[in-house]
Amino acid sequence: YVKLKGQDDMRPGFENLDKDSYSILSPLKKIYILFAGPFFNLILAFFLYIIIGNLGLNKLAPQIGNIAPNSAAQEIGLQKNDTILEINGIRIQTFDEISKHLSLDPLKILINREGKNLEFILTPKIGQGYNDFGQIVEKPQLGVSPNGTSTLVKHQGLESFKYAAQESFQASTLIIKGIVKLISGEVEAKNLGGIITMTEITSKA
Repeated sequence: YVKLKGQDDMRPGFENLDKDSYSILSPLKKIYILFAGPFFNLILAFFLYIIIGNLGLNKLAPQIGNIAPNSAAQEIGLQKNDTILEINGIRIQTFDEISKHLSLDPLKILINREGKNLEFILTPKIGQGYNDFGQIVEKPQLGVSPNGTSTLVKHQGLESFKYAAQESFQASTLIIKGIVKLISGEVEAKNLGGIITMTEITSKA
């Protein structure tokens, strides 16, 4: 743990009046300094995401494992080990991308089954799931879970910058929303489960 000279939260009445002390700075300069820390953390995260994107990440492949009874997937005849390739023309690379493209409108789904591409029209059904904060919400679902197969996803060249920007923005937004929900009492601290919770949430679509 490090702190600025003159910044003593444990002794709020104590002031260090040295010319290089934080306590004698103007409010505007204090804001700049306090903002600089999170800002450079964000910059660091951005460049780390670029590196991660180029190296690649192992993620769950969009291959179907179990299919829920009476689900939209079962009704149109999706089968175990089908690989979802596209939803409404949008390429699907990982299982967690599936839920991002679901709605209650009819969807055109392209799958691969034993080397053959097949197209289906499917309308998701409303089901209960969890959001990023462990809260129960209603959302469109296919009614499928992954079969556990992983795939290496890489984002190289200019694509790595787009990936880094999206991930940095998403992480920052998630943190801000989490703090707001924590302050408002909507969620408890134990429900802000980070990566583990998010992994569990994306195990169903």
